[in-house]
Amino acid sequence: MAVAAPTQTLEELRDQLAAESRARKKKPPTALSSPGVPLSAYGSTYELGLAAVTSSSSSTSVCVLGLQVIELLLALSLSPAAVASPELTQLYTPAFLANLAEVMYVVNEKAGNVMLLRCKACVVGLVALEDARVDEGVSDDKVSLRILRERLLVDPWLAKRSLFIFEVLIGELPIDAFAAFAVGDGPGGTPAGVLRKLVGVMAISDELTTVAGKVAMAWIDKCLVASSGSSEFYQEPIVAGLATSARARQNLSLYLLPQLFKARPETFLPLIHSRNFLDPAAPLETLEGTLAILSAANAFGLVASDSLTATPSLHALPLPLELISNTLTHLSPTLRISSFTLLFHATAPSIPLPAAIFPLLHSFYAASMGEEDPAFAMGMRSATGKLLTRLKESSGKIERGLEKGKQTATDGPAYLSLVQAFLETFTTDLVHSLNPAKPFRIKSNALKLLDQILHTGVDRRFTLSAHGPPTPPWADRISLDILTPTTTSTLLCLLQSTYTSLRVLAISMLERFPSPLPGYDGPDGRDRVERELLVPALKMFRSGREAAASAGAEIVALVGKTMGTAGWDLGRIGGWTKVPTETGEAAFLTSLMDLLELQLEVYAVDLGRAASTTPIHGTLLTLRQLFSTLPASLTAAHRPLFLRALAIVERVWEVTKVVLAAQAPEGPMVDGVTDTEEARALMVEAGTEGDDAKPEVEGTGGPMHKILLSATWRAMKEASELVETLLRIPSEHGVEQLRTIWNLDDIKHIGDLYATWLALIRHRGAFMAIHPCYSRACSTLLKCEGWSEVQGLPVAWLDVHLDSIVSTKISITRRSAGIPYCILGILTVLLPANRAAFDSAFTQLFDIAESKSTDILDESRVHAMNTVQTAVLDGKVSHAVTPFIERGFLLAIAMFWSPNWICRNAAMMLYAALVTRTFNARRTNLDRDHTSLIQRVGIVEFFGRYPALHEVLRRELEFSSREHLDDLPASLPYPQFPRTKD
Repeated sequence: MAVAAPTQTLEELRDQLAAESRARKKKPPTALSSPGVPLSAYGSTYELGLAAVTSSSSSTSVCVLGLQVIELLLALSLSPAAVASPELTQLYTPAFLANLAEVMYVVNEKAGNVMLLRCKACVVGLVALEDARVDEGVSDDKVSLRILRERLLVDPWLAKRSLFIFEVLIGELPIDAFAAFAVGDGPGGTPAGVLRKLVGVMAISDELTTVAGKVAMAWIDKCLVASSGSSEFYQEPIVAGLATSARARQNLSLYLLPQLFKARPETFLPLIHSRNFLDPAAPLETLEGTLAILSAANAFGLVASDSLTATPSLHALPLPLELISNTLTHLSPTLRISSFTLLFHATAPSIPLPAAIFPLLHSFYAASMGEEDPAFAMGMRSATGKLLTRLKESSGKIERGLEKGKQTATDGPAYLSLVQAFLETFTTDLVHSLNPAKPFRIKSNALKLLDQILHTGVDRRFTLSAHGPPTPPWADRISLDILTPTTTSTLLCLLQSTYTSLRVLAISMLERFPSPLPGYDGPDGRDRVERELLVPALKMFRSGREAAASAGAEIVALVGKTMGTAGWDLGRIGGWTKVPTETGEAAFLTSLMDLLELQLEVYAVDLGRAASTTPIHGTLLTLRQLFSTLPASLTAAHRPLFLRALAIVERVWEVTKVVLAAQAPEGPMVDGVTDTEEARALMVEAGTEGDDAKPEVEGTGGPMHKILLSATWRAMKEASELVETLLRIPSEHGVEQLRTIWNLDDIKHIGDLYATWLALIRHRGAFMAIHPCYSRACSTLLKCEGWSEVQGLPVAWLDVHLDSIVSTKISITRRSAGIPYCILGILTVLLPANRAAFDSAFTQLFDIAESKSTDILDESRVHAMNTVQTAVLDGKVSHAVTPFIERGFLLAIAMFWSPNWICRNAAMMLYAALVTRTFNARRTNLDRDHTSLIQRVGIVEFFGRYPALHEVLRRELEFSSREHLDDLPASLPYPQFPRTKD
């Protein structure tokens, strides 16, 4: 096999040839000269380029260099003097040109997009060279065209290679030469048959459809230019393709029809009238084809739906309103959204909508608000955004025209009234759709659309985001009063929904309402806020239900943000104290921390009773949200609040660790019973908590132990979230404010808290909830420019965690529980800022797992493998662990031979994770189509990525077959595969 030239040699040749090519373009030579590479050296240069392209050991970059060299050689050979030169006449023999064409075709089989484009350029150059040789009389045969045509006739068109080369042939061969490529027996002869084949490619492959559409358009152009008879050959293949499948309709409407209507608008009307496309009673597939054609044509002004300033094209079709009114309420979501988009899509957003369109818009929303398909809901919101943009732009243009006297006094105000009436009716319907009795999907769609409308600025009282591009204003005559008491009360009701998405969006909208909230202004506003909002909210956040607790916390925080916290006595309002408390700026925070301390006293005395009667996760959540309402200018006077909150978090850990900090699910036992968090919950339930108590058998007991588990892990979840908030809030306003609230020892203590929790908690729900908070806390510290000691803490903590794997006795059960997440939490935020530290930590994990030292226990090796496995499956760092995949496979295979079961078990889980990461998860019953099959990693590609595995796997398989062949049964269940021995 040929050996490719060194990369440096190829680069030098490429640069010499490129310089010569540029020189010839500036001043074509009158005499044959080649200062870069002499013509006599073209043969040896071709050999180097071909060797780089065909060598199995060549990387993609080397192959591209080789193709660039060949492309430049072909380009430099096109001048008449070069074509007729004895050196090149002797070089370019039919056998040489045929070999060159074969190489270009074969190399495409393994090429990526970059190489494909280079190969196409080489094929174009090769064909141009043969054209020049024929023109100069040097040759009378085009060998490369014949070779490429023969190969295309044999191979299926399932790769871009075939389409790229066919596109080259379209420009070189007459139409009759393509008769062998035609498929089907329909009318239109060769032009229709070839187009039918290209449309078929678009119908089955999303990957090839872009290229196939471009090639199909080139073929249509060629045939229309050369057509002497019927010029409508394209109709039957396109119509048949539209009837094939939803994928075919989508691909044709995106990648062929737009090109066709843009280049040849005269094809639109014959195509739309070629079948019963405009019949409202047509079948579903026909209607979807109709919308595909109309949508593509509308982008180029071929559907006359505009008014006032519309100037229809000669090839335009009036908008078929009867058809559209039928499809807008059709059962098919695809048909509805396509029809809806067609109503308002125009060549310019400032063109006014016709009056007949507005009732159709209402019909669409009435039929679509309850649609459950997420893709449809997303498409509806996207289309609504475009509709609002057109209404805003068109009404603005009309108003500017009225001001300048360019718009008639009747049409302009009438259009503005239409827009105002539509928006008022639309928003009223949306608010009514938020009724608590409505289904979730209707409320979700209505709430998102209402938020979308408010963010356009149509109600001037709604506070728009200061981030992002400014929102253009509406026309002065367009203004809505959406922020009414009815809207406020409706959104407040949504805060009690069990659906988190509704609560989050409702509260974010209410926070942008004017202060005081509409409906709670006036002289009795504060009394109504206390009576209707605070009193129920202070009960709700002490509920055991997640939805009620979240709603209560959000309402309390909303009151603090919109009405201020000064002057409120939450202790008195909530009923947990009768003694007047502070009513200043920090009144809410102080009152809630008083309540938490009272609740923790109950927990310390009787954990079981407190868990069922006094849940604290809602109080912690409310406290966290209220810390977010503190002013931007924090002072030293706020430090005691932060310290007190941190002390409360530590007390939460003290009361919950009795249940959560079990030693291990399969660890030390007491009288034959394992020490698990469930066993501890049962122990508390039985009233036998204490150092001398013995846990009952796991699984016995009433529901109280489940309540204990839920209450303790939810409390720790909110406590860890609170700690992250306490660290983040001051850092958002600069390092100096962070220094004002926390000193270095405080921040180190916070890191120690997280490390303790993740090392001791075995409850999966708890440590899975804590680990993201730890990660965000580390991210906060890494951003502390100007405080190097704090900025370096995450790296220092990472080193401590890695050392603890070896130096500390930690249980390995539950895949090392929180230890991998403790390390991964830092690695995730460290990766963008310090890739070297990430690689160093990962290397250290492998060193621990691979170590043969007796000082390192098998438990430490298991921790290291479990951490690697967790990182391999984590999408945030998956790209960074790619260089370690091969080493991971080698580690797992080596650990299969460990005498210790715990190592073999961890190795198997690591191996499974690596297989999933390398080959992707495969759904056996679903991913059997051709596209999925060709995207799978082949054996050549796999061992090309991980060459060291070839010998290792071969050795393992040989050993297994040699040692265990005799273990097979004498009679195999499949007689067609008899057992044989060499």
